Amino acid sequence: MADFNIDQYEITVTLDEDCDNEKGTIKPMYPDLKNCENEQTTECTVTLEPDDCDQNDMSSEIPGSGTTDSSVNPNLREWLLSNLSYHRIHNPAKIALIEEISEVRCVTYEELVDCSKRIANFMSHHGVKSGDRVLMCMENNVEYVFYQIATFLLGAIPVLINPCHLAAEKLADIGCTTAIVDFEHYGHVLRTSESVLQSIQRVFVLAEDIATLSLARHVWIIDGFGFLSFSSDFEYQDNNIDCSMILPGSLETNQYVYHTQNSGFSQCHDYFEKLFSMLKKNETVGSKNHLITDGLHCHDSLAYLFTILTKGETCIIAETTLDVWRASLLDRISGIIEQYNVSLLFSNSQLLKCFIKYEVHKIYDLSSLEIIANHGAVVSVSTGKKIKEILNVILLQAYSGTEFGVASFGIFNEENEKNLLNCGHSISDMQIKVVAHMETDKEMEQGKWGQVILSGQQLFKEYVGNDDLNKNRKFGKAWFKTGDFGMIDKNNQLHIEGALEDLITAQGKEISSERMETILCDHKLVYDIVVMQKEQQVWCGVLLNDENKVPTTESLEKLLKKHKVPFAIHKIIVFDFIPRSEKGKIIRSEIPYLMKEQEESLTLNETTESYI
Repeated sequence: MADFNIDQYEITVTLDEDCDNEKGTIKPMYPDLKNCENEQTTECTVTLEPDDCDQNDMSSEIPGSGTTDSSVNPNLREWLLSNLSYHRIHNPAKIALIEEISEVRCVTYEELVDCSKRIANFMSHHGVKSGDRVLMCMENNVEYVFYQIATFLLGAIPVLINPCHLAAEKLADIGCTTAIVDFEHYGHVLRTSESVLQSIQRVFVLAEDIATLSLARHVWIIDGFGFLSFSSDFEYQDNNIDCSMILPGSLETNQYVYHTQNSGFSQCHDYFEKLFSMLKKNETVGSKNHLITDGLHCHDSLAYLFTILTKGETCIIAETTLDVWRASLLDRISGIIEQYNVSLLFSNSQLLKCFIKYEVHKIYDLSSLEIIANHGAVVSVSTGKKIKEILNVILLQAYSGTEFGVASFGIFNEENEKNLLNCGHSISDMQIKVVAHMETDKEMEQGKWGQVILSGQQLFKEYVGNDDLNKNRKFGKAWFKTGDFGMIDKNNQLHIEGALEDLITAQGKEISSERMETILCDHKLVYDIVVMQKEQQVWCGVLLNDENKVPTTESLEKLLKKHKVPFAIHKIIVFDFIPRSEKGKIIRSEIPYLMKEQEESLTLNETTESYI
């Protein structure tokens, strides 16, 4: 190889006739696979564009602050891309993203915008166009963000899939023609694209070694890192696409939530503007570091990311996990908070209990923390008091959903006699009512519990392809039935105690299972607990603080009576784990199976005679 001389070779470059070199957008060169014979192959020549140092703006330059006034006509796409363009011009070397997963990777605002433009060219070359629905299923990484912004640049519609939905095949075909996946989820996408998601024509896969992938005849498999060879010279064009994004609904369903440009902007803007204004330390604009540990398919994590980027600040992206009790995850989060002086942390009730149990504040310097915001299962007052004491932070409880973002939030008040944190006052133009359980929109008196209904500009447009659900969850055209059990008190503050379908209606009484669980978690022998109704009986599944000490039904009932909840508990079953979502909410559909499995195991052990 030492004697190799490239000058002895003649190099030929072939340019495609359909390539528009000036715009940097390359038209697709392969036919529709549905029209191909099984034995036919098609040669595809990719034309590489030289980089252009004079970058085209995504849109007009934003004055001074780098923010957009979208109050007249809120538009998520315009707001995000305009601000990114501003920071690309004025703060090109500023760090936009830090990926703290395997090895640390830093991305500047210049690289963020330019890589997104390269991907827009790359996707356009492979046939993705304005209005297309693009399924995206990946673990957190910087390429996820690149592809998301590139999709907006093209005027396509990102459909953000929860990886758990994909693994469980909780999906429906809603016309996605393109899929963007990482190596971990490639196999699932390949399988479902043949059996369920048959509208998918091409799959971009982000794999370190594309040669290790198994290929398929029914879709085009494209190296997701192929964008690196494309030009960053991209001409951004306005379009009239009303849809901003489509998000996954509940883990137990295959709902798809359609957000408009207006509602998408409101989700990202109003609540987070209030949060940012509460931060006191280090007031310099663009100087803060923010941490995201939830998956970027989650509506609140995505909204948080977009808000960070429009402000020109830095986002640290960490790996996600469903194991919210894992001590190593807590160490990772605490280490990042200490290293980057993170001020605002989005957490969940289970993780907050871990902060208390493992006393990480004695190991890591967490003094930079100012606010902890909880968007998942409600936090008990006892947990709230301990967190406030050991971390000296403002603790918030927000009420949010994929269909409406954050509708209200409240600051923890240790004087509150309730045993659940309240969700505070509504934000912006969100209107909140509590109505009777029945099919009526009659508003209930203050202090009375019922179903929470909402109205406002943050509200989604519809469930994609599910007319029955759209009809059942709406009151006329204005109010959305959340299916949540709540109450508005005399101070007009909202209190939420879980879903209506999770109410315990045994022994002639009615109560939220989430409320019972929060009370019973204060038992000294209980580490975690789930309550389930079986006919007219109440069963409890518990995780123990000490595996040799099991609480009695009498001691649990005594704790309930202390909080004026006079329920009899029929059975206690010891669990090895309680399944929870990444937000800390119990996945209740799995509890009956676990109860039955543990009960059968206990019965078997009791009837087995030992000969030892």
